[in-house]
Amino acid sequence: MESRDPGTTSGDPTRRMPSTGVPAPATASSYQAPETGDDASLTDKARESAGAALEKVGEAAHTAREQAASAAHTAQQTVDGQRDTVAGGLDTVATQLRDRAEAIPGGDATTQAAQAAAVRLEGASEYVREHDVNDMLTDLERIVRSHPTESLIVAAAAGFLVGRMFKS
Repeated sequence: MESRDPGTTSGDPTRRMPSTGVPAPATASSYQAPETGDDASLTDKARESAGAALEKVGEAAHTAREQAASAAHTAQQTVDGQRDTVAGGLDTVATQLRDRAEAIPGGDATTQAAQAAAVRLEGASEYVREHDVNDMLTDLERIVRSHPTESLIVAAAAGFLVGRMFKS
């Protein structure tokens, strides 16, 4: 059982001090200011303003999400529309590489490397034609997860090359 000092209070404003019978003084945690009509209306107005502000923030977030989704959809359609162009360009490069492989100095090893590169370019062209943007992103994510170090090196090299292109 807990013993109490007779001069302390529990914070209850109705509790009386044992020795005097006088009501105990209110503590900061137990004090509540009496509400007047003005205080109540100010509280209600503050709640209404906060509710309206929260609603506007929610509407703005919803609008931003819709705009982002629309932009992503437009970008996806643009990239999907360019797939045949990109695939055609890869085929053209593969054909030119294959045609000129014999003329590249360096002997059989260089010729075989050029022909292997042409085969890879043709495979990339076929992949671009057959897969939409979502499929490509899924494949890219799978590759990055299975080869994180190599992916970082490739990303850094690509960033460097793009930076050099824009710098020139």
